[in-house]
Amino acid sequence: MRKITYFRGANLWILLTGLGVCVAALFVQAQHLRFVCDDAFISFRYARNLAQGHGLVFNPGERVEGYTSLLWILLLTPLEALQLDMTVAAVWLGWGAAAATLLLAFAVGFQRSSRPGLLCLMAPALLGSSRIFGGWASGGLETSLYGLLLLLAVALAAREGDTGKAPVASSLCFAALALTRPEGIMAWGICASLTFARKLRPTHALLGGLLFGLPTLAHLSFRMAYYGELLPNTFHAKFGGFQWSTGLGYIWGWMEAYGGYLVLPMALFAGFRPARPTRPLLPRMLLGVVLANLFYLAAIGGDFYEFRFIAPLLAPLALLVQEALLTLHAAGRLRWAVPPLAVGVLALTLRPTFTGYHPPPGSTAPDANIEHERDLVTHRWRPIATWLERFARPDESIALGAVGVIPYYSRLRTVDVHGLTDRAIARGPVVNPGLIGHLREASQEYLLTRRQVTYLIHLMPVPVRNPRRICVEMAHGQALCFDTNLPRDSFARRLLQRGARLTAPTAEDLRAADTDPESPNPHGVHR
Repeated sequence: MRKITYFRGANLWILLTGLGVCVAALFVQAQHLRFVCDDAFISFRYARNLAQGHGLVFNPGERVEGYTSLLWILLLTPLEALQLDMTVAAVWLGWGAAAATLLLAFAVGFQRSSRPGLLCLMAPALLGSSRIFGGWASGGLETSLYGLLLLLAVALAAREGDTGKAPVASSLCFAALALTRPEGIMAWGICASLTFARKLRPTHALLGGLLFGLPTLAHLSFRMAYYGELLPNTFHAKFGGFQWSTGLGYIWGWMEAYGGYLVLPMALFAGFRPARPTRPLLPRMLLGVVLANLFYLAAIGGDFYEFRFIAPLLAPLALLVQEALLTLHAAGRLRWAVPPLAVGVLALTLRPTFTGYHPPPGSTAPDANIEHERDLVTHRWRPIATWLERFARPDESIALGAVGVIPYYSRLRTVDVHGLTDRAIARGPVVNPGLIGHLREASQEYLLTRRQVTYLIHLMPVPVRNPRRICVEMAHGQALCFDTNLPRDSFARRLLQRGARLTAPTAEDLRAADTDPESPNPHGVHR
């Protein structure tokens, strides 16, 4: 009642206007950086195959778990069945989840304030001004959904723990979180441990464990029955041992670029205050989840995208920063520090919005910023998919190192050279140490001989001199080079008959080979 009384008249309008500005800033940020990550098209393809009755597979007939978020795919499947444009539908889902996270952060912070003022807008302001929070809201991935479920689950767990209620709602939310990303199991373990330390009733603990454990065990049982494995294929493809140096560089890169060197100390101050039986659980739960996720990211080496895995942690961090400022404000002698700290952390959060993200040379921080990924997907890889749609036949297949937008639009059977959709490659030796997410790489012999791929596509410029290589010209003068398991000259002639424009071998080269009886014929092409 005291909070409602405090916000009346002008104060209420100031609060609502400030919250509206934060939401508007989020949508401006998201629209400005709008893109769809290449990895999102992997989920789109799984959802499309499921909607069309082929099962939860990347290639029909090949049961390989090459995805991370089951819940996200299940949400996308009805949209695919309705034949909606997934690059629009998934973006709107992400925007909605991000906006809901911002509003939830405001509601949670508002409840935490004994006498709320403008400091109640600190967490929403940090989220609305964050480049990575707004950018990854439009990435087409489960990032925003995971962030929303993470904050909701922790807030519910803290409330149930403080009031002594059975952890029903939080356990179900944590189960959904674990279906969104496997790190959800870690978050549940931390919050359950902190709640159990509050002398949780054994019956409540058992009920919470069942409500979380049964859906999680059902998912594991489905994986064993459908894919025949306990761990997803993504684990085998992407994990090649601990990558501490790369992972710590990833976290330090975020701290340098986004002011984490100020945010983390404030979060530690808010969460590490002496624990008392009556002190609310929320700050400690938020801090525990943040620190556990940062430790996990340091261990696995982070990511090569622009701090994608930091984005879901921003709402807990923003609430911890707000909690620290409220604590300082309540301590009369330290109240003077609140304005400079609030302005400083907001300025550091806003800085990359205007300057962009540019990692320093030689650092292990992610080098693929959002604009770079948008350029790759839109201007370099989408034209390749368009060319394949036009000139490739449905019974042909491709192999490449980015199995998102190109396989989704071309609809061809696809092999990921890094093993995401191939069990044999995923269990092969580490070829690219330090290249997070792309540690393994199949040999050309395996792809062309054993997998019999028609187009081994080179996404980066490569030398043309190769007896298997064909280069074609796409729209706007762009080039595409690929190796093939078929006799090169005969396959090049087929492409010419389909209307493709070849740059190597050229039509003149093929005519010269036809008329020159002494020309080499390494592939045994009958002339």
